[in-house]
Amino acid sequence: MNIPQVEQVVFRSSSHIIVGLTTAIIVISFLNFPRVTAVLVAIGIGVLYYFRLPPPSQHQWSTILGATSFPIGHRACGADAPENTIGALQKAHGNGIRFVEIDVALTADGVPIVIHDDTVDRTTNGTGHVESLNFEQLRRLDATVLYPGTDQECIPKLTEFIEVCKNLNVAILLDVKDYSRRSIAALIDIYLREPWLYNHSIVASFYPQLLYSLRRGNDRIATALIHRPHFIAREQDGTLRANLTPTLRMIGDYIDCVWEWSIYTWVPWITGVGAFLAHRDLVSSSYVAFWRDRGLRTIVWTVNEPLMKLYLREVVGVHYITDTMMNENYVLSSGGIDNVPSADSVFHDIEESVPIASASTTSFLDAEETIN
Repeated sequence: MNIPQVEQVVFRSSSHIIVGLTTAIIVISFLNFPRVTAVLVAIGIGVLYYFRLPPPSQHQWSTILGATSFPIGHRACGADAPENTIGALQKAHGNGIRFVEIDVALTADGVPIVIHDDTVDRTTNGTGHVESLNFEQLRRLDATVLYPGTDQECIPKLTEFIEVCKNLNVAILLDVKDYSRRSIAALIDIYLREPWLYNHSIVASFYPQLLYSLRRGNDRIATALIHRPHFIAREQDGTLRANLTPTLRMIGDYIDCVWEWSIYTWVPWITGVGAFLAHRDLVSSSYVAFWRDRGLRTIVWTVNEPLMKLYLREVVGVHYITDTMMNENYVLSSGGIDNVPSADSVFHDIEESVPIASASTTSFLDAEETIN
């Protein structure tokens, strides 16, 4: 399906206009020119209304996420089985998962596949960038190198993964980082071929231009915006990105400030997203209420500690993304937030019963700290 680039151009243009207006408003406000500020604000609001996309219906969102909190398997619970594989999906389903998060990428020959990294080095026995390898080359790789002793798994096509999800009645959260024209076209084509996805999936991304362009092409697709503070200039642990010069770091920090304001004001509204994927360190009952008052649901990433899971389930009442279901029985049977065991005792019991899986879980979670 041929999707024109005009949607991305339109969004980028409107984004640049809004950011420019925001900067001008801030500067002029300091200079105390209220009339000019008012005019710029009015122009900005007009631009927002002109380019805005309404979200899918609340009924569709209720069908996808339901009304009660439940876990979503991160990379199909990649700490319990080889991440982003059919085997991981089947194991997660057997452990009670009814919603999985997976990562989508395109091969050199344009086939949508399920893999997280830009390269195949970490999760397979191969090497090279995903976008430079064709599907047949990727298909021959073993995706279980982090799980020695398990049955060999290959990198699945997205369509294969969706088919298994349909058969198991497991919904899907598609994390997409490639906002190129061909990526958007491929996703829209898959949705047209698989109408089941409309009520059983969400497309999520850090990049609102992707979500905007996707819904311009097909406004029935439910989308969610992923966010963490200081995304432009800093790593997840708060340290400055090493590849930026001091000048670029300063510019990046400024853009992050403007972007942070934009995230909480106009971006969700103009893109028509229906959910907000928030980093776990941001979340509280008032934070969730902030988004609920604006018609958005909150999904929290990534949560592995039993106490945090129980807090999100019982106190905050939100869905949470997790790497493992191996401690979920503690969350469900704890008898309340005051009775949940410590993370150390939970993982000790798991290690006693499943030594191989626990070793893989530990290595996965260590790797997670460095790549997520």
